[in-house]
Amino acid sequence: MRREDIIFSLIKISNTLDEIGLFQHADKLDDCSSKANEGHHGEDSYMFKPQVSSSIKRLQRILSELEKDGERKMPDWMESYMSTIDDRVTSIHDAFFERY
Repeated sequence: MRREDIIFSLIKISNTLDEIGLFQHADKLDDCSSKANEGHHGEDSYMFKPQVSSSIKRLQRILSELEKDGERKMPDWMESYMSTIDDRVTSIHDAFFERY
C-alpha cells in the first residue's frame, strides 16, 4: 500500500471519529497523518480537501459551544491562534480564488 493511500485512510477514519464524537482519538490520527506527510511535496493535493473538512468541523464545534455559552473571555493564546488562523485562511481563500 502506498504512503499516500495510508495517509488518506487515516484522514477518513479521523473524520469518521470526529463525526461520532471521539474527538481525542481523531486528533491522534490527525497527528499521525501529519507526521507521515512531513516532507512530502508531491504534485497531488490529497491532504488539502480532508484538512479543510476536518478544520471546518472543529470550528463548527467551537462556534456551537460559543453560541450555547454566550460571549466569554478566551485565553490570550486562543485569541492569538484564532487571529493567525483567520489570516492564513484568508490568504488561502484569496489565492485559491485568484488562480481558479
